[in-house]
Amino acid sequence: DGQTVSLLLNSQTYTAVVSGNNASITIPASDLQALTDGSTYTLTLNVSDAAGNAATANTSTTFSVDTTAPALALTVGAADALVNNAESTTATVVAVTADADWSVTLTGQSGSVVKTGTGNGSITLSAGDVTTLGQGAVLVSGSATDAAGNSTTVAGVNLFSIDTVAPLASIVIDSITADNVVNSAEAAAAAITITGTVSGDVAVGDTVTVSVNGVDATGLIVQSGNSNVFSIDVTGANLSADSDLTVSVTTTDAAGNSTTATASKAYSLDTSAPTIDAVTADWGAVLNAAEDNFNGVVQVTTSGAEDGQTVSLLLNSQTYTAV
Repeated sequence: DGQTVSLLLNSQTYTAVVSGNNASITIPASDLQALTDGSTYTLTLNVSDAAGNAATANTSTTFSVDTTAPALALTVGAADALVNNAESTTATVVAVTADADWSVTLTGQSGSVVKTGTGNGSITLSAGDVTTLGQGAVLVSGSATDAAGNSTTVAGVNLFSIDTVAPLASIVIDSITADNVVNSAEAAAAAITITGTVSGDVAVGDTVTVSVNGVDATGLIVQSGNSNVFSIDVTGANLSADSDLTVSVTTTDAAGNSTTATASKAYSLDTSAPTIDAVTADWGAVLNAAEDNFNGVVQVTTSGAEDGQTVSLLLNSQTYTAV
Protein backbone atom coordinates (compact mmCIF):
# COMPACT_ATOMS: atom_id res chain seq x y z
CA ASP A 1 0.00 0.00 0.00
CA GLY A 2 1.11 3.51 -0.72
CA GLN A 3 3.00 2.71 -3.90
CA THR A 4 2.32 4.95 -6.91
CA VAL A 5 0.77 3.63 -10.09
CA SER A 6 1.41 5.71 -13.22
CA LEU A 7 -0.65 5.67 -16.43
CA LEU A 8 0.55 7.11 -19.72
CA LEU A 9 -2.11 8.13 -22.26
CA ASN A 10 -1.69 10.42 -25.23
CA SER A 11 1.64 11.74 -23.83
CA GLN A 12 -0.05 12.58 -20.53
CA THR A 13 0.82 10.85 -17.25
CA TYR A 14 -1.74 10.21 -14.53
CA THR A 15 -1.06 8.67 -11.10
CA ALA A 16 -2.82 7.03 -8.19
CA VAL A 17 -1.80 5.35 -4.92
CA VAL A 18 -2.18 1.60 -4.32
CA SER A 19 -4.45 0.59 -1.49
CA GLY A 20 -5.23 -3.06 -0.87
CA ASN A 21 -3.62 -3.99 -4.22
CA ASN A 22 -6.05 -1.63 -6.05
CA ALA A 23 -5.69 1.80 -7.50
CA SER A 24 -8.19 4.11 -9.23
CA ILE A 25 -6.79 6.60 -11.71
CA THR A 26 -8.94 9.55 -12.77
CA ILE A 27 -8.57 10.99 -16.26
CA PRO A 28 -10.24 14.40 -16.66
CA ALA A 29 -13.13 14.63 -19.14
CA SER A 30 -11.27 17.39 -20.99
CA ASP A 31 -8.37 15.02 -21.68
CA LEU A 32 -10.75 12.30 -22.91
CA GLN A 33 -12.46 14.84 -25.17
CA ALA A 34 -9.07 15.75 -26.62
CA LEU A 35 -8.66 12.23 -27.98
CA THR A 36 -9.20 11.92 -31.74
CA ASP A 37 -12.42 10.26 -32.86
CA GLY A 38 -11.69 7.11 -34.83
CA SER A 39 -8.18 6.65 -33.41
CA THR A 40 -6.72 3.86 -31.27
CA TYR A 41 -4.82 4.61 -28.07
CA THR A 42 -2.69 2.64 -25.62
CA LEU A 43 -2.90 2.79 -21.84
CA THR A 44 0.61 2.17 -20.47
CA LEU A 45 0.83 1.50 -16.74
CA ASN A 46 3.78 1.19 -14.38
CA VAL A 47 4.08 0.37 -10.70
CA SER A 48 6.94 -0.81 -8.46
CA ASP A 49 6.88 -2.43 -5.02
CA ALA A 50 8.67 -1.04 -2.01
CA ALA A 51 11.76 -3.03 -2.92
CA GLY A 52 11.90 -1.32 -6.30
CA ASN A 53 10.71 -4.24 -8.39
CA ALA A 54 8.74 -3.07 -11.45
CA ALA A 55 5.57 -4.77 -12.67
CA THR A 56 6.17 -7.21 -15.48
CA ALA A 57 2.59 -8.02 -16.68
CA ASN A 58 -0.56 -6.21 -17.82
CA THR A 59 1.37 -3.02 -18.32
CA SER A 60 -0.53 -1.82 -21.36
CA THR A 61 -3.96 -2.07 -23.04
CA THR A 62 -5.48 -0.48 -26.14
CA PHE A 63 -8.85 1.06 -26.91
CA SER A 64 -10.46 2.94 -29.77
CA VAL A 65 -12.36 6.23 -29.70
CA ASP A 66 -15.85 6.43 -31.23
CA THR A 67 -17.78 9.54 -30.26
CA THR A 68 -19.68 10.02 -33.52
CA ALA A 69 -23.45 9.84 -33.11
CA PRO A 70 -25.18 7.45 -35.53
CA ALA A 71 -27.10 8.84 -38.50
CA LEU A 72 -30.90 8.88 -38.26
CA ALA A 73 -33.34 10.61 -40.59
CA LEU A 74 -37.09 10.04 -40.77
CA THR A 75 -38.93 11.15 -43.91
CA VAL A 76 -42.47 10.76 -45.19
CA GLY A 77 -43.01 7.56 -47.14
CA ALA A 78 -46.50 8.04 -48.62
CA ALA A 79 -46.34 10.34 -51.64
CA ASP A 80 -49.10 12.64 -50.39
CA ALA A 81 -48.51 12.11 -46.65
CA LEU A 82 -52.15 11.03 -46.44
CA VAL A 83 -52.79 7.30 -45.99
CA ASN A 84 -56.18 6.09 -47.23
CA ASN A 85 -57.92 2.77 -46.79
CA ALA A 86 -56.39 1.15 -49.87
CA GLU A 87 -52.89 2.24 -48.83
CA SER A 88 -53.23 1.61 -45.11
CA THR A 89 -51.50 -1.79 -45.01
CA THR A 90 -49.30 -1.51 -48.10
CA ALA A 91 -47.83 1.99 -48.31
CA THR A 92 -44.51 2.96 -46.75
CA VAL A 93 -45.54 5.62 -44.24
CA VAL A 94 -42.03 6.43 -42.98
CA ALA A 95 -38.65 5.99 -44.68
CA VAL A 96 -35.76 5.46 -42.24
CA THR A 97 -32.17 6.40 -43.08
CA ALA A 98 -29.81 5.09 -40.39
CA ASP A 99 -26.47 3.36 -39.85
CA ALA A 100 -27.34 1.77 -36.50
CA ASP A 101 -30.14 0.07 -34.61
CA TRP A 102 -33.21 2.31 -34.46
CA SER A 103 -36.56 2.54 -32.73
CA VAL A 104 -39.37 4.69 -34.14
CA THR A 105 -42.52 5.61 -32.24
CA LEU A 106 -45.70 6.50 -34.11
CA THR A 107 -48.14 8.45 -31.97
CA GLY A 108 -51.65 8.77 -33.36
CA GLN A 109 -54.88 10.22 -32.07
CA SER A 110 -55.85 6.99 -30.30
CA GLY A 111 -52.58 5.33 -29.34
CA SER A 112 -48.95 4.62 -30.16
CA VAL A 113 -47.03 1.97 -32.10
CA VAL A 114 -43.29 1.24 -31.90
CA LYS A 115 -41.28 -0.08 -34.86
CA THR A 116 -37.63 -1.20 -34.73
CA GLY A 117 -34.93 -2.01 -37.25
CA THR A 118 -31.30 -1.73 -38.23
CA GLY A 119 -29.81 0.46 -40.94
CA ASN A 120 -31.87 1.92 -43.77
CA GLY A 121 -35.45 0.70 -43.74
CA SER A 122 -39.10 1.53 -44.16
CA ILE A 123 -42.19 1.37 -41.99
CA THR A 124 -45.57 0.06 -43.09
CA LEU A 125 -48.69 -0.37 -41.01
CA SER A 126 -50.77 -3.40 -40.20
CA ALA A 127 -54.54 -3.30 -39.85
CA GLY A 128 -54.02 -3.47 -36.11
CA ASP A 129 -51.63 -0.51 -36.23
CA VAL A 130 -54.23 1.59 -38.06
CA THR A 131 -56.82 0.73 -35.42
CA THR A 132 -54.41 1.60 -32.62
CA LEU A 133 -53.31 4.91 -34.13
CA GLY A 134 -56.79 6.04 -35.15
CA GLN A 135 -57.80 8.64 -37.71
CA GLY A 136 -55.87 11.87 -38.12
CA ALA A 137 -52.32 13.17 -37.78
CA VAL A 138 -49.52 10.85 -36.63
CA LEU A 139 -46.41 12.18 -34.87
CA VAL A 140 -43.19 10.32 -35.66
CA SER A 141 -40.18 10.28 -33.31
CA GLY A 142 -37.19 8.02 -33.11
CA SER A 143 -33.75 7.20 -31.76
CA ALA A 144 -30.72 5.27 -32.99
CA THR A 145 -27.94 3.72 -30.92
CA ASP A 146 -24.68 2.37 -32.34
CA ALA A 147 -22.44 -0.42 -31.00
CA ALA A 148 -20.35 2.12 -29.05
CA GLY A 149 -23.43 3.38 -27.23
CA ASN A 150 -23.69 6.72 -29.06
CA SER A 151 -27.30 7.84 -29.61
CA THR A 152 -29.22 10.15 -31.93
CA THR A 153 -32.75 11.31 -31.26
CA VAL A 154 -35.32 12.74 -33.68
CA ALA A 155 -38.12 14.71 -32.05
CA GLY A 156 -41.75 14.10 -32.93
CA VAL A 157 -42.86 15.51 -36.28
CA ASN A 158 -46.10 15.10 -38.20
CA LEU A 159 -45.00 13.14 -41.26
CA PHE A 160 -48.36 11.66 -42.29
CA SER A 161 -52.05 11.38 -41.46
CA ILE A 162 -54.51 8.49 -41.60
CA ASP A 163 -57.90 8.75 -43.29
CA THR A 164 -59.44 5.36 -44.01
CA VAL A 165 -63.09 6.39 -43.60
CA ALA A 166 -65.08 5.98 -46.81
CA PRO A 167 -67.28 8.91 -47.92
CA LEU A 168 -71.06 8.65 -47.68
CA ALA A 169 -73.23 8.35 -50.78
CA SER A 170 -76.90 7.70 -51.48
CA ILE A 171 -79.32 8.05 -54.42
CA VAL A 172 -83.05 8.67 -54.77
CA ILE A 173 -84.55 8.12 -58.24
CA ASP A 174 -87.64 10.06 -59.27
CA SER A 175 -90.57 8.45 -61.08
CA ILE A 176 -89.44 7.27 -64.50
CA THR A 177 -92.32 9.09 -66.16
CA ALA A 178 -95.04 11.28 -64.70
CA ASP A 179 -97.00 8.19 -63.61
CA ASN A 180 -94.05 5.75 -63.54
CA VAL A 181 -95.67 3.91 -66.44
CA VAL A 182 -94.10 3.85 -69.89
CA ASN A 183 -96.83 4.21 -72.52
CA SER A 184 -96.63 3.72 -76.25
CA ALA A 185 -95.69 7.33 -76.97
CA GLU A 186 -92.94 7.28 -74.36
CA ALA A 187 -91.69 3.92 -75.58
CA ALA A 188 -91.23 5.44 -79.02
CA ALA A 189 -89.51 8.57 -77.71
CA ALA A 190 -85.86 9.21 -78.59
CA ALA A 191 -85.16 10.47 -75.08
CA ILE A 192 -86.81 10.00 -71.72
CA THR A 193 -85.10 11.99 -68.95
CA ILE A 194 -84.25 10.09 -65.76
CA THR A 195 -83.90 12.41 -62.77
CA GLY A 196 -83.08 12.10 -59.10
CA THR A 197 -81.08 13.45 -56.17
CA VAL A 198 -77.90 12.37 -54.41
CA SER A 199 -76.75 13.04 -50.87
CA GLY A 200 -73.94 12.36 -48.44
CA ASP A 201 -70.51 13.31 -49.71
CA VAL A 202 -71.45 13.04 -53.39
CA ALA A 203 -70.26 16.27 -54.99
CA VAL A 204 -71.07 18.40 -57.99
CA GLY A 205 -69.17 17.00 -60.95
CA ASP A 206 -69.31 13.36 -59.84
CA THR A 207 -70.42 10.99 -62.59
CA VAL A 208 -73.78 9.21 -62.47
CA THR A 209 -74.49 6.12 -64.56
CA VAL A 210 -77.99 4.97 -65.54
CA SER A 211 -78.23 1.34 -66.70
CA VAL A 212 -81.32 0.03 -68.48
CA ASN A 213 -81.69 -2.89 -70.84
CA GLY A 214 -77.93 -3.46 -70.60
CA VAL A 215 -77.14 0.01 -71.92
CA ASP A 216 -75.35 2.68 -69.86
CA ALA A 217 -75.89 6.42 -70.06
CA THR A 218 -73.88 8.89 -67.98
CA GLY A 219 -74.17 12.43 -66.71
CA LEU A 220 -72.76 14.72 -64.05
CA ILE A 221 -74.11 15.87 -60.72
CA VAL A 222 -75.22 19.51 -60.73
CA GLN A 223 -76.55 21.74 -57.99
CA SER A 224 -80.19 22.76 -57.99
CA GLY A 225 -81.12 24.96 -55.06
CA ASN A 226 -79.91 23.17 -51.95
CA SER A 227 -79.82 19.77 -53.64
CA ASN A 228 -77.38 17.89 -55.83
CA VAL A 229 -79.28 16.35 -58.72
CA PHE A 230 -78.83 14.45 -61.96
CA SER A 231 -80.72 14.45 -65.26
CA ILE A 232 -79.80 11.78 -67.81
CA ASP A 233 -81.56 10.82 -71.04
CA VAL A 234 -82.26 7.21 -72.01
CA THR A 235 -84.21 5.95 -75.02
CA GLY A 236 -87.82 4.90 -74.79
CA ALA A 237 -86.89 1.72 -76.63
CA ASN A 238 -84.52 0.66 -73.86
CA LEU A 239 -87.10 1.51 -71.22
CA SER A 240 -89.77 -0.54 -72.97
CA ALA A 241 -87.40 -3.50 -73.22
CA ASP A 242 -86.88 -3.62 -69.44
CA SER A 243 -88.93 -3.28 -66.28
CA ASP A 244 -86.46 -1.51 -63.99
CA LEU A 245 -83.30 0.55 -64.19
CA THR A 246 -80.25 1.05 -61.99
CA VAL A 247 -78.52 4.30 -61.12
CA SER A 248 -75.03 4.38 -59.59
CA VAL A 249 -72.61 7.10 -58.53
CA THR A 250 -69.05 6.88 -57.23
CA THR A 251 -67.55 9.62 -55.08
CA THR A 252 -63.96 9.89 -53.88
CA ASP A 253 -62.73 11.98 -50.95
CA ALA A 254 -59.49 13.97 -50.64
CA ALA A 255 -57.66 10.96 -49.19
CA GLY A 256 -58.61 8.76 -52.14
CA ASN A 257 -61.25 6.68 -50.36
CA SER A 258 -64.17 5.83 -52.67
CA THR A 259 -67.78 4.81 -52.22
CA THR A 260 -70.25 3.67 -54.86
CA ALA A 261 -73.97 4.05 -54.18
CA THR A 262 -76.52 2.14 -56.25
CA ALA A 263 -80.31 2.38 -56.43
CA SER A 264 -82.93 0.67 -58.59
CA LYS A 265 -86.31 1.85 -59.80
CA ALA A 266 -89.05 -0.42 -61.09
CA TYR A 267 -91.67 0.86 -63.49
CA SER A 268 -94.60 -0.45 -65.52
CA LEU A 269 -95.00 -0.79 -69.25
CA ASP A 270 -98.34 -0.22 -70.93
CA THR A 271 -98.11 0.31 -74.68
CA SER A 272 -101.55 -1.13 -75.62
CA ALA A 273 -104.04 1.58 -76.64
CA PRO A 274 -107.57 1.34 -75.21
CA THR A 275 -110.48 0.73 -77.58
CA ILE A 276 -114.01 2.07 -77.76
CA ASP A 277 -116.24 -0.94 -78.27
CA ALA A 278 -119.68 0.64 -78.39
CA VAL A 279 -121.31 4.06 -78.48
CA THR A 280 -125.06 4.42 -77.84
CA ALA A 281 -126.97 7.71 -77.76
CA ASP A 282 -130.22 7.63 -75.82
CA TRP A 283 -132.03 9.34 -78.72
CA GLY A 284 -131.06 6.52 -81.09
CA ALA A 285 -130.26 7.08 -84.74
CA VAL A 286 -132.49 10.18 -85.03
CA LEU A 287 -132.83 13.12 -82.62
CA ASN A 288 -136.43 14.35 -82.83
CA ALA A 289 -138.03 17.58 -81.70
CA ALA A 290 -139.18 16.18 -78.38
CA GLU A 291 -135.80 14.70 -77.49
CA ASP A 292 -133.76 17.82 -78.08
CA ASN A 293 -135.65 19.51 -75.23
CA PHE A 294 -133.92 17.29 -72.67
CA ASN A 295 -130.27 16.50 -71.79
CA GLY A 296 -128.97 13.70 -73.98
CA VAL A 297 -126.84 10.84 -72.65
CA VAL A 298 -124.32 8.88 -74.70
CA GLN A 299 -123.24 5.50 -73.30
CA VAL A 300 -119.67 4.45 -74.13
CA THR A 301 -118.20 0.96 -73.67
CA THR A 302 -114.37 0.69 -73.61
CA SER A 303 -111.65 -1.98 -73.38
CA GLY A 304 -108.22 -1.37 -71.87
CA ALA A 305 -109.11 1.95 -70.24
CA GLU A 306 -108.61 1.95 -66.48
CA ASP A 307 -111.18 3.31 -64.09
CA GLY A 308 -110.70 7.01 -63.66
CA GLN A 309 -109.59 7.65 -67.24
CA THR A 310 -111.37 10.42 -69.16
CA VAL A 311 -113.51 9.74 -72.23
CA SER A 312 -114.02 12.70 -74.53
CA LEU A 313 -116.83 13.14 -77.06
CA LEU A 314 -116.76 15.65 -79.88
CA LEU A 315 -120.12 16.83 -81.26
CA ASN A 316 -120.73 19.86 -83.39
CA SER A 317 -117.31 21.33 -82.42
CA GLN A 318 -118.13 20.90 -78.74
CA THR A 319 -116.19 18.51 -76.45
CA TYR A 320 -117.89 16.65 -73.63
CA THR A 321 -116.15 14.39 -71.10
CA ALA A 322 -116.89 11.64 -68.63
CA VAL A 323 -114.85 9.35 -66.37
